[in-house]
Amino acid sequence: MRGLPSTKIESDVYELPNLDMFPMVWLQVDPSWISNETILIPEEPVGALAKEENREEKHMRKLLKDAMEYVNITEGEHAAKTLRQALRALKDGGVVAITSNNTYRHAVESALTLMSEEMEPDTARKYGDVVTMEDWMAVRGQTENPEEGAGCVQGDMCTTDNASKAVLIDRIAAGYTSAINLYDLSKPITTCINPVGASALKTRIWGEALQQIKNLVPCITVQFEEMDYKMGCMLIVGGTGKGICYSNIGQADKVYGSTVALGPGCEVLGIAVHEIGHALGMFHEQSRSDRDEHVTVIWDNIRPSFKSQFKVMGDESTEIPYDITSVMHYAKGAFPASPGLDTLSEFDGSTVEVMGNRMGLAISDVRQLASMYGCTEHLDTVCPSDSCILHNCVCHQAAGGTPIVKQSRDGCSRCIEQCTDCGGTDCACPIGCQALSRAGRTYCVTEGTTSCLTGEAIDFTDPCEASPAAVTPVAATPASQGGKKKACRDLPSIPEGWCLKHVQYCSNAGVMVKGGQGKQINFQKQACPKTCNACR
Repeated sequence: MRGLPSTKIESDVYELPNLDMFPMVWLQVDPSWISNETILIPEEPVGALAKEENREEKHMRKLLKDAMEYVNITEGEHAAKTLRQALRALKDGGVVAITSNNTYRHAVESALTLMSEEMEPDTARKYGDVVTMEDWMAVRGQTENPEEGAGCVQGDMCTTDNASKAVLIDRIAAGYTSAINLYDLSKPITTCINPVGASALKTRIWGEALQQIKNLVPCITVQFEEMDYKMGCMLIVGGTGKGICYSNIGQADKVYGSTVALGPGCEVLGIAVHEIGHALGMFHEQSRSDRDEHVTVIWDNIRPSFKSQFKVMGDESTEIPYDITSVMHYAKGAFPASPGLDTLSEFDGSTVEVMGNRMGLAISDVRQLASMYGCTEHLDTVCPSDSCILHNCVCHQAAGGTPIVKQSRDGCSRCIEQCTDCGGTDCACPIGCQALSRAGRTYCVTEGTTSCLTGEAIDFTDPCEASPAAVTPVAATPASQGGKKKACRDLPSIPEGWCLKHVQYCSNAGVMVKGGQGKQINFQKQACPKTCNACR
């Protein structure tokens, strides 16, 4: 849970989701009792009344509709109501209606952030919910891609001198997908934040990006070690320029460290992961020698001075399948001759509508990083949650679930939930966050009492009765029947994790779940008896 609902829902009827339509876990109240103020998804326009929409507006509407109910659950009815208003404004006035209204823009940015943080890109691709650079540019009213403004190789791949630049260009031309100057994993990769231009948002996004890579790549970021900027470090996040994102490639300087610049407008999880990918030695996906087998370059739409950025040569590094939605891939409209033009298109009739996610590492990106640093052996080994193991493993984020943290102590790793704003007794804090203990519970803060999850002050007086995180379910012991143990389980048709997510309703024996064909069943005794320890 990212935050607490602003008001407690008093109804006793809840509705299960249509899982074939939505990728995330929903808790929808029965519309028979709700007021007009309840969050409802606006109807699609039909017939002659439908307005012509461009591709970006259509994609944005899809993202916001899929985020609607989830925002209602995680951030409260007020936040979802504002998002609903933003969606209606988008329908009536286009993207400009969002960019020109600070309240709507903030609501949409929060929804995109929520989607990025709690859905893995490959899941998002399956359901058409991939968040891209074009989405971020649209909601912020940007006409220039911040990854293209540094004037470096392919826009954001920077070097410390001309000799290094020549090596980089030659290596790309040879068809390689990674730099030659990778980090030595026999010692920690120290990281730090330049205080000039630092902000709470940049600190949080930087930590989330490092944590995501640590969760998914078995070997690399087990070695990440946070340092104070004054002490010096190997990987520095900075950036004070006007909306420019870039990174040095690989370990650029062993004395002064490599820089990842996240200027204003670049403080986005997927952008941070993209730039850290460069810092770890990754090149752009569309530079691969097999690029033209997967996408078509529209040369006439590219700014003449940037056409060289699209050239590929060589025949190296195609072992990992090409991924059009890799976090390292250009957007469809990279380096356009004029705003709004596509410079890349689907190859041979592909139906992929987006290119280059800015949510985080796709499976292909994980495999490439693991291959670069020699740790592919344990890519499919998931760390346990109830113990730890002494070899490399990974942690995956369940769609709609509490953020997961890969916790490593003395070489032993486990997957554990991040402490929510309700606090927890068996939870952990991600990179960039500090653990704060109050009354036997642990909270994650950036500084003082500022929540790592919401960026707002934690209210320690709130009993958190509305949050599943405040209740620790006890696994039920199957009751005996006729000398045999009867299996205790939650209703099989309910999605995995749904009962645990709404475990707070176990304490109310009257809560009902509305299932298929309008049938209502008891949450505690029929829907989730194992989670509620209510098996008979």
